[in-house]
Amino acid sequence: MDDRLGVTRSRQTARAVIARVNPAKGMTFDASMCKYRAVPAVAAALGYTVLTAEDERDPNAPPGWNLFWTDLSVSHQRVAALLPLQKVNHFADMTTLCNKATCASVLKRVSRSFPLEYNFYPRSWKLPKEAAALRKLMLSPEAPRVLIVKPNRGCQGVDISICCTNDELDTARQEMGQQCVAQEYVDKPLLLDGYKFDLRIYVCVTCCSPLRVHLYREGIARLCTEKYEAPSAGGPAMMAPPAAAASQSPRSSASRPMSAISAARAAGRVAAKATASDGASSSGAGVRAPKTASKVTAAAAATDWRYRHLTNYAINKTHPDFVVGGEDGSSKRLLTELLDTLRRDGFDVDMLWGEVQQLVVKTLIAVQPHIAHSYTSCRPATDTHPFSCFELLGLDLLIDESGRPWLLEVNHSPSLERCVLMTDDDH
Repeated sequence: MDDRLGVTRSRQTARAVIARVNPAKGMTFDASMCKYRAVPAVAAALGYTVLTAEDERDPNAPPGWNLFWTDLSVSHQRVAALLPLQKVNHFADMTTLCNKATCASVLKRVSRSFPLEYNFYPRSWKLPKEAAALRKLMLSPEAPRVLIVKPNRGCQGVDISICCTNDELDTARQEMGQQCVAQEYVDKPLLLDGYKFDLRIYVCVTCCSPLRVHLYREGIARLCTEKYEAPSAGGPAMMAPPAAAASQSPRSSASRPMSAISAARAAGRVAAKATASDGASSSGAGVRAPKTASKVTAAAAATDWRYRHLTNYAINKTHPDFVVGGEDGSSKRLLTELLDTLRRDGFDVDMLWGEVQQLVVKTLIAVQPHIAHSYTSCRPATDTHPFSCFELLGLDLLIDESGRPWLLEVNHSPSLERCVLMTDDDH
């Protein structure tokens, strides 16, 4: 793995890096299906001729681009139809890793053969398929203390439950009304001044056979906005939403009161709709985050469990104490700055980063045979241009109190918004 890519902290540094790269003069970059402004801007700086959705083109003409960037997944047919000197920014079946259910299946299968090597992914169950087995396990001494239940294709923290008992699990499944994944909740995370946080790291796969992976040394640290409290079966209900959000839910009615989980679902949907998207979804869906977000009251935030347990930007930016910026004390900051903070506190950051590298490589090794088979079925071995696809992934990691990194999920088409890491002065 190559993790030698430098960190760009300013426009001047970015220009210096671009100046050292061979310009792509005479090459065309199709950004008509990319919503992130930074992508075509960088392509133009590299020398590409950039096509956007507003550009007029002849529908009968052959595709006149060299690199096609889309926020959506690509089909086998699109990959097979690529011409020489054309590239697309996805592998056809990389969604196997980015779909929560199939990711859980792949990593579980590999862990049966290599249990010590693949112990970085929390135990997970596909529901409803594995519901009976999970219910039985919940009554045994090996039961997970806490479960987090997520919709299979969800994003932005919407429709997430935290369950400690079978009754809560059953209710969560019923209210969700779709396929979901129950994952053992890492209930003893490493805290920063009492706040839970997770890491978004960026990985670029440039070849699937042989596997070539580049790990970017910069990333994002996302902090909760209320201090962490470990969930427990005897503790307060985790699903209680802000009263205002619950009353606005389209699912509520005067004749049938909402359950706690129903209200939490409604609160999540209201918050997500009001604050747009954090842009880091497994499906690549979402819209650009607005400059401002509707804030909840301090009293409502104090009673909403999501601000203690979910690090999603779409949720936490509605908190009155959410701090914009990329420095110490902010709710969303650069990964390198958070690691510097941990290093000052005596944390072995070098060991942690080495474990992160191993986690990334093992995760992609698990899915490599499937991706390679899919690619070679679309692009024969006689292809004289074997690198027609690449993939940028966003991996969400959590560090527990012992300093061990855990993989939570893999995101397809992660957010590339400049506002994620830059201050207002940089816009």
